[in-house]
Amino acid sequence: MKIHEVFEPVLCEESTLVKFGDYLAAEFPLDFLPPKVERSPAFISTISLPEKVVGGDYVAVPLYSTNKEEFKLDIKCGETLVAAATDRKIVVFDETATDNVLTVRLVAFLKTVMRRNSGELFTRRRVTDIFIDEKSKIEDMDMDMGININRIDHDLYVILKSFYLEPKFLKGMNGSFADGDKDFCIALDLVTNDSFIRPINNKDQSYGLAVLDNRRILLGSY
Repeated sequence: MKIHEVFEPVLCEESTLVKFGDYLAAEFPLDFLPPKVERSPAFISTISLPEKVVGGDYVAVPLYSTNKEEFKLDIKCGETLVAAATDRKIVVFDETATDNVLTVRLVAFLKTVMRRNSGELFTRRRVTDIFIDEKSKIEDMDMDMGININRIDHDLYVILKSFYLEPKFLKGMNGSFADGDKDFCIALDLVTNDSFIRPINNKDQSYGLAVLDNRRILLGSY
């Protein structure tokens, strides 16, 4: 799976869930829940605004000029995923792992943290996909774990790490990886496709990107 395939395209003219505002921002309605329901508000992460935002009864996601190059679209999508993952301020790691190796133990930790930090009483999140550098090694693991390991193009991985992850998380947010860890992975819950979205303006094909619920994403290091 390519990174851009994570985001579900939404044609704005055809969807009743999306409409254009005065500034060509796609607006996504939110269903707020009554008190005592074990759910947290939506967590919003977009390219330009990777913070938690809830305003009114919809979410406005800015639209950007279209670019048909798949690699540049992957950069935008990868940046949005990194923003959403770092916004949780959680890093999952395996202190026993060797450099540049995704271990079975780390995968198990990612699954556990995703499940325990879902924030919902009746719905449990689970890891379905993990994105890693194409040059990373993978410890022998049982493919029956039900997780897809997706490899990121190395050039794209370096861009995401050097220009987005390190400036935002390691420096901007004073975050850190475990001692000795140099590589990162992104774990996703893609059981349903209602959180990672790419609204598209059907007239000029401009698009936006958003993660509506960042409880479906985790950052790991190894």
